[in-house]
Amino acid sequence: ERAVLRLEAAEAEFLRDQVRARATGSLLAFLMEAGGLSEGARFPWEHALRGEMPAELSRWLDHAEAFAVVMHGAALLYNRMLAEKRGESSSHDADPLVEKYGEGFEAWAEDLGAWRASPGDWDRPEFWRMTHDMAPRLPASAENFCEAWIKLALEAGQPNSLIDDSRARDLVQKREMRLKRNRSRLRYREHLERWGGAAGAERINYRWPITQRLVRDVQEGLGQA
Repeated sequence: ERAVLRLEAAEAEFLRDQVRARATGSLLAFLMEAGGLSEGARFPWEHALRGEMPAELSRWLDHAEAFAVVMHGAALLYNRMLAEKRGESSSHDADPLVEKYGEGFEAWAEDLGAWRASPGDWDRPEFWRMTHDMAPRLPASAENFCEAWIKLALEAGQPNSLIDDSRARDLVQKREMRLKRNRSRLRYREHLERWGGAAGAERINYRWPITQRLVRDVQEGLGQA
């Protein structure tokens, strides 16, 4: 009479066992074992059980947070450049998204400053070693772009100045053109006109909402939530 997607106990146990067997050491496995949902945690590194996680997992989260915080600026700058480009079209007035992404970039600069002021330095050689171990086929072009942006962001005395920095803009534009080629929004007007106003503009969350949903489904099936 009624279909539901709620897991029964046997199904929840099966999924939990599969995670145990196939994702040992992962954040998903830890959270399923610890039974930990952390309401209000927007990102995995904000989880209430962060201090109880194994050292290697905690180290992964250190790197994940650093990468997400620093690289967010590149995404915001790209969207700002798209808004500026679209506003140059005779078919549009000044695009209101120029101001929106300008404010977003200012907020990012403040977040970056707060992160840079926190204890400890980001061990980027370790980060790239761990990344290569996990993703040995990572394209060199992706690593080179990220590392170039990271250097700009971390070496900038005033990170908010990067919004008008020719080096930062050239880096972002070349990356977009390399990836999109003849579909480049910055080069071809017809593709720019199809832009929906946001292209990867949010901070990377590593599919955190999906992780929380999976953990919650299993816990509810086991009667733990």
